[in-house]
Amino acid sequence: MEDSVRDPLAFERVGFRMRRLLVAWKKLRVSLEVWDRRHFELEREVLDDGLLDLAANWPALRVELEERIQANRRCLEDPVYPQLLEEALQKAGVPLAGVFPDFEFPPFKLRVSLAEEQCILSMGRRRESASAMNPASVAAWVAARYHKVTGRPIQVARLCRELRDAYEYANRLHYIGREVLWGNPVPLATLFTLLTLRREAKRDYPLQLFLYDLGRLKEIYPLELQGYRFEFGFARNQGRSYDLVDSQGRVSHISSLAIHAPEEDHADDSQG
Repeated sequence: MEDSVRDPLAFERVGFRMRRLLVAWKKLRVSLEVWDRRHFELEREVLDDGLLDLAANWPALRVELEERIQANRRCLEDPVYPQLLEEALQKAGVPLAGVFPDFEFPPFKLRVSLAEEQCILSMGRRRESASAMNPASVAAWVAARYHKVTGRPIQVARLCRELRDAYEYANRLHYIGREVLWGNPVPLATLFTLLTLRREAKRDYPLQLFLYDLGRLKEIYPLELQGYRFEFGFARNQGRSYDLVDSQGRVSHISSLAIHAPEEDHADDSQG
């Protein structure tokens, strides 16, 4: 994977010329606005000379550019590319699982399409794509998004309160009753639906991010809030479960959540 350009400094020279032309163009426009004929003519001469020089050198430079982009394409087709990409991602702190071109690092998935020369990063239904295929560029792009999500502190008390509120409503719906049957499991899918009833909430808080937060909650044992105890349920039918991945990469197949009310609440119910 070598750079095949014969004259790498050609890019710097052309870049310098273009920057100089842009400066001249801005000065020329200012001179027009302030009626400064002297500086207008000076900058016009700079533009005349610069544009003629670029026009004369552009055909050779264009060949150089085409050779370089073709060399980049050959780098993508090189068998060593997947290894270089994996190494760059790991160096950037992205914990990879899977095999090229499909990787997972909860709550994200990454697909690398060499045919389309683009990388697709998804978190649930949210998708982003990038066409910069240099391993270091891909790694920087992915790592920035991964660390932004996984590095944010989880608000345990707030999430538990939201889950408890959703659980009360979902419990009545699921068991068709007026009273909340504390301790009875409620499907995670129902809880997620209630937490993201607004369309914008579902976009900002996709399912994969919800499951990632639950995976981190599950690491807290016992998980309690104001006497309410939270318990995740395992499904016999794996098709109805979700994979919760904790901060250590451990996977649990969870389908439901049960919340147990404080003991005094049960005592009050029995006396009533």
